Amino acid sequence: MNVDGHPIEILSLDKAHCADEGPNNGKPLCLFTFRPENCMDHWVLMITPEQCVRIRDTLNDFLNDRDSWLYLSKSQQRELRFT
Repeated sequence: MNVDGHPIEILSLDKAHCADEGPNNGKPLCLFTFRPENCMDHWVLMITPEQCVRIRDTLNDFLNDRDSWLYLSKSQQRELRFT
């Protein structure tokens, strides 16, 4: 299966609260800021806590399942962390 996509640079993940008027006002969010490759503009996605859990669990499965093509040992994961 082919999917159109673009490489990105992750700029930040920040905690926030929704400031929209209405029933979501004050609810927690994660702000996922990224920049598409070869682009100076950045984009921000507002992610709910439920979506954060799904992303966390999926990435954890990808990185820690020895049968996954994205598997990395704990030591390899530590080496890739930003200091």
